[in-house]
Amino acid sequence: MARLKRSNRTQHRHRIAVIDDDQGMVRSMVRLLSSEGHEVLSAMTPEAGVELVRQEKPHLVLLDYHLPGGTGADVVAEIRAFDTATEVLLVTGYASDQPARRLLAELDIQGYHDKADGPERLLVLIDAALKHYRALERVRRQQASLRHIIDATPEIVQLQSGRQVLHAALNHLVPLLQGRDGFIATANNGLFVFDGADEGVSIHASTGQFAQASGFGALPGEIGEVVAAGLEQDVPHWHPGGYAVVPLETRNGERGCMVVQADGLPTDCHEACAIYAHLVVQALENIILFERATVDPLTRVGTRA
Repeated sequence: MARLKRSNRTQHRHRIAVIDDDQGMVRSMVRLLSSEGHEVLSAMTPEAGVELVRQEKPHLVLLDYHLPGGTGADVVAEIRAFDTATEVLLVTGYASDQPARRLLAELDIQGYHDKADGPERLLVLIDAALKHYRALERVRRQQASLRHIIDATPEIVQLQSGRQVLHAALNHLVPLLQGRDGFIATANNGLFVFDGADEGVSIHASTGQFAQASGFGALPGEIGEVVAAGLEQDVPHWHPGGYAVVPLETRNGERGCMVVQADGLPTDCHEACAIYAHLVVQALENIILFERATVDPLTRVGTRA
């Protein structure tokens, strides 16, 4: 298979498994796909191919139909027993033996390629399959994020102190963002006024390396910049210093932000983070409503624990 020079190299690096008993074909596939920027893994038997998929979880499998000791149909069935997400393109040099439409109807695969059609046709099919994989992966991440928020909701909205709400909020946000240490910063006005607030901005629920921060002034300079930006922006974002920032804003315009060390903040996670932030603010507002309903306003102190 000749190596092609393509002007539009893929912008996405994917993990692709090639399962083919033709060593020359495998080498050609590895060269071609590596030149496109992908990570390429290979196996030459059905057993090794299934185990490769099980261990490495590739985004796409290029599967030869005729293999020693089995067929591509057998390999697909074994893969689908434990993996429904990986895209599979069946590749064969005997298209007349196995009509494409019949195989697409009978097997859980996403495409079919005749080796005689050449590498450019194969690359088109690969690009389409990987685009489909990315779209489904975005949906899966969004579903997982929303499920995480649903599971966290009972702990956040139960009647408790404001600080307990913020601790619960941060504890659930860290795994949602696949992050590490974090904290919540709030401007000391309105809904975000807590007992002991003696700065314009307070730090709450801090964990890990931030746990010893007694206040905003105790944060390192670069973190201060992250917080300052977080109190100004309206949407979840990722700071290049390595922090995911989720703003908090009340209906009266009082501001705060949740900051978590993270390697990134995928755009498909922004909506879930915004929903989560609204949930946290709503929980704090519910505390205020409860206090107003149960405490004599003449004796009520204007701060909360």
